[in-house]
Formats: sequence, C-alpha cells, structure tokens
Amino acid sequence: TIGGSSGNRTGQMRQADGLAVDSAGNLYIAEYLNHRIQKFAPGVPGWKQVNINGFGERANRIGSLGVFGNHLYAGTVNFDTGGEIWRMGSSWTAVITGGLGYAYNVGIDHLAEFNGQLYAGTWADKVNGGEVWRSGDGLSWTRVVSQGFGDPTNGEVFRFAVFSDTLYATTWSYTATHGLEIWRSDTGDAGDWEQVVANGFGDADNETATGFEVFNGYLYAGTYNWNRATQTSTGGEVWRSHTGDSGSWSQVNTDGFGDSDNWGVLSFAVFNGYLYAGIGNWDPATRTSTGGQVWRCSTCDGSDWQQVISDGFGNTCLLYTSDAADDLLCV
Repeated sequence: TIGGSSGNRTGQMRQADGLAVDSAGNLYIAEYLNHRIQKFAPGVPGWKQVNINGFGERANRIGSLGVFGNHLYAGTVNFDTGGEIWRMGSSWTAVITGGLGYAYNVGIDHLAEFNGQLYAGTWADKVNGGEVWRSGDGLSWTRVVSQGFGDPTNGEVFRFAVFSDTLYATTWSYTATHGLEIWRSDTGDAGDWEQVVANGFGDADNETATGFEVFNGYLYAGTYNWNRATQTSTGGEVWRSHTGDSGSWSQVNTDGFGDSDNWGVLSFAVFNGYLYAGIGNWDPATRTSTGGQVWRCSTCDGSDWQQVISDGFGNTCLLYTSDAADDLLCV
C-alpha cells in the first residue's frame, strides 16, 4: 500500500495527479499541491511479497514467524476472532484459527522449535493467562501450559529460547503486583515446567523480556521496563545466566544504558562475535524521542557495551502507534 494519508511528509500525498512506472518497476507520483514528484522503489532486489494482506483478513496482523520441518509458519494477532497460525508449502494454509479454540488467545507471540516439536506462545489476557501449545506435525496442536503458568496475570507467553537443551519461556505481566517470569522445561511436557525468574528480576516494572538470546555460553534477557501507574520507566535492563538456574542471573548493564528514556531492550541479535541490542527510546514527559539505539558487546559482563547507533538511523521518531493510548512511540 502506498500513501493512505494526506500531507507533505515522505509517503504522504496531496492531490496525486500523475503516475508513471519505469522499466525497473519504480513508481513515480506527481503531486499537484505538494509541487513535487515522489519515487517509490519496489524494495530491496530479491524481496517480494509472499502472502496477500493478512492472509485475506484485514484483522490479521502477523506477529511471529518460525521454521519447522520444510515449512515456514506465521502466527497472527487477531483481536476479532483470535490468533491464527498459517504455514507455507505450495501456498499458504491456515492450520489454526480462532485462537487455538479459545478466542481469548488473540495472538501468537512466538513460534520456536524444540525437540522435534513446534511451540507457540499465546497473547491472552489477565483473566485466562498466556498459554503454550505444541505440535509434532504442525497440524495437530496440544496445550502444555495454561493459565499463565498458574497465574493468569501472566497474560502472555512472549518469547522462547533454547539453552543447554532446555526450553525457556518468558511471560508478560499484566499486573503491578509482580514483573515478568521465566520458566523452563527440558521436555516441554505439561506439568514439567520450573520457574527460574520471578517478579521481573526484583523489579515489578520489568513487565516482560522482549529480548531473549543465547550468546557465548550465556542466556540473555532484555527487559521492557514501564510503570503503568506513573507512566515512567527507569530504563530497560539486560540480565544473563550461565546455567539458567534460579538465583544465577545477574544484571550486565546500567538501567537504560544510563538513560531512563531507553525504556526497553527490544531485541537481540548475534553477529560477527558481538551481541547486539536494539533499544526503544521515549520521553513520556515531553512526548519526544532522541531515536532508537543499537548497542553491542563481546564480553557482555557490563564492561564493554558500545553504542553504535544513537539517533534512530537519522530519524528520531521511527514510529508505531499505541492503540490503547493513541500515542506515537519511538522505537
């Protein structure tokens, strides 16, 4: 989709009167009221759209991807009828609709393979709690965790990681009473899960671990830190453990890397001997941002974090819209 709103910013339009396409597939649009021509490139060479929008359902937002066997799987968020799981063979096929049979499972937060099974973590609510489902063939699914690991205020099972032949899962806390939890299982079976982190590493404002990654023999968790009552943050945190055991976790960054406006460690990636962390930045008092950041480390014990991107790649507000608050958050 091109355009969709009126204005003079990049991608917006005011009275688009002329269209032309060149031999490379670039689209040119002449705008009468903006006195300009915009060029829309078809994308990075080799990239193409492989599904129709929302698999033909506008309410479907694609929230997760996973590879299992010879198939690519996609998990959706659908607030109308419940999350869905689709897989691609010769074409896309829905293997799960309606929130795995429970419409309160509005989304599939993460898909991960472990011990020959595909696991799905669900986005639910504080009444029913997040769930974990698994399948050995991608078609028949069994629930192995319900009610947010026994606490429905664990409204989502948000991320998985496989570490030392064990499956780890993080929760998203929907209460101010306690923060995120991390659970693990060496089988993934129902009733075989052990809690190894409670109450957001001692800070109830650590609602979830948005980043979850294995690097150089450690399991790393990056937190989303937000106090819903005061609408403030002390900054996202990075924790790690060499064993994953309860009591073995230590924080290896200063809160928010020294800036409380860095409210979340949103993702990790391992590349060329470094652990990279993507950071969300937002000042709730001024409703402004200095832009998303990227930090990296190689030892990652708290001594060698280095900032490599400081200003949202030159765009101080790489935006997404918060439906609940009608805010624009810079990430």
